[in-house]
Amino acid sequence: MTHPAACYDGDTRLAVALGDDGHEGPKLSIKVVILAGLILILFSLWLYGLLPASESQRGGDLVYLIATIAFCLVLQHEYQPRLWQFGLSREVLRSRRTLAWIGLGIALAGANFGFIYGVVSLGSVMGPPHHVPTLGLLPTGRILGQPFDLLVDSLIGPFLEELLFRGYLYLVFRQNWGQRWAALISSAVFAACHLWSVLFAVEVFLGSLVDIYLDNKARSLAPSIAGHALYNLVLRVIRFSHA
Repeated sequence: MTHPAACYDGDTRLAVALGDDGHEGPKLSIKVVILAGLILILFSLWLYGLLPASESQRGGDLVYLIATIAFCLVLQHEYQPRLWQFGLSREVLRSRRTLAWIGLGIALAGANFGFIYGVVSLGSVMGPPHHVPTLGLLPTGRILGQPFDLLVDSLIGPFLEELLFRGYLYLVFRQNWGQRWAALISSAVFAACHLWSVLFAVEVFLGSLVDIYLDNKARSLAPSIAGHALYNLVLRVIRFSHA
C-alpha cells in the first residue's frame, strides 16, 4: 500500500497525514481556527440560550452537532485536505493493519467504560450506604423511540468529533508544531468541550491521546471512530441505577 506522504502533490495546504512521521509541509496560519472557533462558540451559546428548559439536552446536542459540522466545513475550505490524509480511503479501511487497530480501539473503549463504572462503584461504596450502582438496559421502546438521537449519539456525533479533533485540528497542529504538541493541544481542546467535571475532562484528555496513538498506528481515523461510536452506543442503551 502506498504511503500517504507519497501521494502529496502540493495542491493541498495541509500536507501531513495520519501516521506520516517524516513528511513536513509549509507552516499553516491558525487564525482561521481561532476565529472560527470563537465565532462558533459564541453562536452556540447564544442559540443554546434560546432553547426552552425542556429541550436543553436534545437541543444542546443538536447545536453542538451543527457547530461541529460548520467548523469542519470551514477547515476543509481553508486547508483543503484529501480523504487519504484522514485514512478514510477504501484501500486503507480494507487493510488488515487498519482492521487490527480498529479491533484494539473497540477493546479499549470497552475497557474505558469498565473503568468509569469501577470508579463510580468505588465512590458509591465509600459514600452513603445502599447506593451501589448497577447497570440496566433502558427499555427497548425508549431506545428505538427516538432513532435520530440514537443515530446521532452512536454514529454521526462520533464521526464528526473524530474528524474535527483527531483529523483537522490534530493535522493542522501537527504540521506546525509536530506530533507531541499537536496531540496535547488537540486533546486539551477536546477535553475543554467536555468539561462536565474535572475528573471527566481528565479522562477525556487521556482517552484522546490514546486515540491519536491508535490512529497514527493505523494511519486512519477508523480506530478512534469505532471506539468512540461503541462507547456512545453503550452509554445510550444502558443506565446507572442505585440499589
